[in-house]
Amino acid sequence: PGILAPHRNKASIPLVLALSIASISILYIGLGIASALYFGESTQPSINVNYSTFRYGRADGTNVPLWGKICNDIIVLFPGISSISTYPLIALTLANSALVTLPLSITGAPGSAKRARATWVTRAAVAIPPVVGAVFVRNLTTILSYAAILAIAIGLVMPAGIWLGAVRHAAAHGIDRVAPYASVFTSRITAGTSLAFGVACLAAFVVGLVAKS
Repeated sequence: PGILAPHRNKASIPLVLALSIASISILYIGLGIASALYFGESTQPSINVNYSTFRYGRADGTNVPLWGKICNDIIVLFPGISSISTYPLIALTLANSALVTLPLSITGAPGSAKRARATWVTRAAVAIPPVVGAVFVRNLTTILSYAAILAIAIGLVMPAGIWLGAVRHAAAHGIDRVAPYASVFTSRITAGTSLAFGVACLAAFVVGLVAKS
């Protein structure tokens, strides 16, 4: 709903989302394959770390051009800078989602003083723990590894699970589950596949982290 609301031609949104996801997936898959082929067994869990010593094909002992050093620094620092720059947006979005899931008896009605206090409390509850945790965990690779678990859950498991639950709720109450702009991407098969894939990714990721530790 939040994505659809500002757009006038809402019927085009499924195609736009499909093309966006497909193009991003192709870029990431291509980058991953190319990096793995080039760096081989020296590929780091966070591929950007490999670029700290990347020499653009130049022999050891020769100087890397200034533009190369600048590019390397940008690539190495990009995940950290990206996380810092997007953190407020992500924190506010998660806090707002948490706020609307709580009952009105706790949050109060919209526009009330109680709702304003609940808004600040949810924002603090969401934003402060990661900042405190960053004081004790300094390794960016470790932070990104654990963040990936939440990313998989939020991006694949939760939306599909919520959608399937909403469909069951609608069926139980005689509500038409077909939205005005439903497509193949809003079907039981798609949601079930996303849910199963997300759970499998979570299991594999957790097993990998446990094995490394």
